[in-house]
Amino acid sequence: QRMQLFVIYSPAGPELALRDLPDFRLMPAGE
Repeated sequence: QRMQLFVIYSPAGPELALRDLPDFRLMPAGE
């Protein structure tokens, strides 16, 4: 099963490290 992780931070900070993960995908809101 594929895990979906929803992360919301404001302002941007430590979550920027998630972008380095090989399976990271940034999806527009509402999808």
